[in-house]
Amino acid sequence: MSEPGPPLFLAGNPRDNQTGGIGVGAVIAVVLLMLGSGAAGLFGLLIFPYASDACGNPDLLICTGNGQLAVGLGPMSAAIAGSAIAGCSLALRPPYRAAGIMLGYVVGFSGFVAAAIIVSQV
Repeated sequence: MSEPGPPLFLAGNPRDNQTGGIGVGAVIAVVLLMLGSGAAGLFGLLIFPYASDACGNPDLLICTGNGQLAVGLGPMSAAIAGSAIAGCSLALRPPYRAAGIMLGYVVGFSGFVAAAIIVSQV
């Protein structure tokens, strides 16, 4: 009679030893991204459209309705997309996980930077 082996699913994913598990640092990085880019997106949603109050030149993007929509919703949309990318990257192996989280940071804050550039034209 053969000796019984260890149970297949003792606790959690049996591949955690191969993938390194979900590190606490990675989870903290994703939570900080969600909080930071969410705050930047909320700031963009509530404050940036009012930059068009001083418009004198209707040729500027911020002086149009589409420009106001872009600076209002762009940062929030980018924050949601960046948080989703970084959150999904937690399931990857450690070298790819870091790259995915970094891509989430780039996407998450790029909407805020783009909106700030458009607003600074006034």
